[in-house]
Amino acid sequence: MLSDQELLKLLLSEFLVEHFDILKGETHDAELHLYFEEKSSIPHEFKERQLQSRSLKKWLIFRN
Repeated sequence: MLSDQELLKLLLSEFLVEHFDILKGETHDAELHLYFEEKSSIPHEFKERQLQSRSLKKWLIFRN
């Protein structure tokens, strides 16, 4: 049987699964709130570039 996180990975976009870790999920009323943390790994297509980290400073709400 699949874990909760494995089920979420089936529903989320490939970009989110590749670049973010799912920290937790909560339900509020009829909504599912998911909390993500950006992975510190650099995607292979950007390995040759000099990158600067710019973390997210505020909560973002994505609606589908």
